[in-house]
Amino acid sequence: MSIHGSDHGSRKRGYVLFVSLIVIVIIMGMAGAMLVTGVSRSRSANWDIAKERSLQVAEGMVETVHKEVAVDMLSPVSQTSGGNYVYAETALDLNDDDTIDPNEVVYERSGLIYGILGASQTEYPGTTAQVVYYDGADPVKFSNRTNPTETFSTLRVLSTGTVGSATSAVQVEFELVFDPGLGGAIISDFLPTTAPSGSGKGLAQQGHVVFDSMPGHHVEGNILANGGIFSGGTPLTDANVTTYIPDMTGAVQPDLAGTGDEIPDYTAPGSPDQLFDFGRFIAVAQAGGGYVFNTLQDFADAMNAANVAGVPLEGVIVLNVDPVFEGHNPKIYNDESSGQIYIPEGINIRGTLLFNFAPGTDMWEKVFIETPLYINLPSDKSPPATPSATGSGLIDPADSSTWTSGYSPTYTEPGSKYAWQVDISGYTDEYGVPYVNFTQADDLPALMFNTGVVDIHQDTYLCGVTYGPSFAEIENKHSYTMVFVGSIIIGNGAYLEAKSGTQVFKYDANAIDRLATMANKGKVASILSWQIKR
Repeated sequence: MSIHGSDHGSRKRGYVLFVSLIVIVIIMGMAGAMLVTGVSRSRSANWDIAKERSLQVAEGMVETVHKEVAVDMLSPVSQTSGGNYVYAETALDLNDDDTIDPNEVVYERSGLIYGILGASQTEYPGTTAQVVYYDGADPVKFSNRTNPTETFSTLRVLSTGTVGSATSAVQVEFELVFDPGLGGAIISDFLPTTAPSGSGKGLAQQGHVVFDSMPGHHVEGNILANGGIFSGGTPLTDANVTTYIPDMTGAVQPDLAGTGDEIPDYTAPGSPDQLFDFGRFIAVAQAGGGYVFNTLQDFADAMNAANVAGVPLEGVIVLNVDPVFEGHNPKIYNDESSGQIYIPEGINIRGTLLFNFAPGTDMWEKVFIETPLYINLPSDKSPPATPSATGSGLIDPADSSTWTSGYSPTYTEPGSKYAWQVDISGYTDEYGVPYVNFTQADDLPALMFNTGVVDIHQDTYLCGVTYGPSFAEIENKHSYTMVFVGSIIIGNGAYLEAKSGTQVFKYDANAIDRLATMANKGKVASILSWQIKR
């Protein structure tokens, strides 16, 4: 019995030991698995951190490029930013189609980028940005990096950020738009040289913006001026403007001269900031994208014929104005009894109306518009056969939703061609440099004058930009309705007289954001698209 009991206890102890060993093995296995899992999770977490950081670095490089092109759009080409952009020997897939366009010229930078948490700069090895310029869909090759002159509309930036073994790529497309900070219903860039004095038109002729004969003015948008902004002779500010223009929406920004917000000299001929070369627009008309009239009577004859046919003149319409031939301050009337130039049903244009005053014309020489003026009239409106004594009825002054825009115009007449549909590369500027063709994305002004004054007196509905280096004189001589939807950019002051009628000035970003300026003057880089590539 004792021997049997001892053997049984031994077997029991062995069984317990065996089970314990199995449990230990299982626990060790579980611990090992947990250790492996923990290491794996740690590595995964570290990878996630590195990947997130690499994306932040790539975005930081994009921000660096954005800061540089905000100062100079061509800095990657001309090296003005100090970013040390070089031609890339191997380009990345900017088109997202696994191919490289052999026509693309890629400018690549590396080195310091702006920090993620502030303006400090940090070095991230392996981080680059590649920049390609496009004019529409076509890559742009700059023939001279020191003095690049080619036209472009967008920049595409592909930025890669590397942190450890993690790499991310971000592609951003910037488009050129007219500086939104200068967006306004009325923009006056004249720099006054004397203190303002007087009131009314005399004050305006000193280079200021003057609203006169209240309360018929309605403004939707900002008013910006290097000089003053007045009602009669009273300075206007944000604080008092609704006393004089009750439904004013927008900011009143006078006296910008000498401040950080001073408006560049966008209008003076020969200014480094001049927005337009008038010759380029004239070339469009000469190349078949409009008409050139050498006398005001020739224009009147063509306009009258179009009115009889019930159609507008379409394209860039150039009126060559020579005071020696036309006489001093010629007038275009709607009244045949005036004995002068006669367009009874008014001027009706789809496109651009350009007054090309002869060289040497005095800046105060005028062409009076004493007939209705319609440029890019909205499709929901038609020119009245006879403007009524109480206004044309095209809008409700109290309802801004009726102040609709007809920009950009749609041509309907057979044979009409948009500016981008004609080739002007065979025409040259005064220095013999060929003109660059317009693109379909370009915005063109509605009314342009290179000097002199276009003095508008009757019913008006104008959609687009009004541009001129001289004085703007918009006078409602009777109970007419005058509507300007777009932006007025003027260089020597503006006199805006409502009298018993109505004047509406409404800012339309659509008419100005892609303005076809010379060498992209006045434009800034705005983000068009943003993609995380990997």
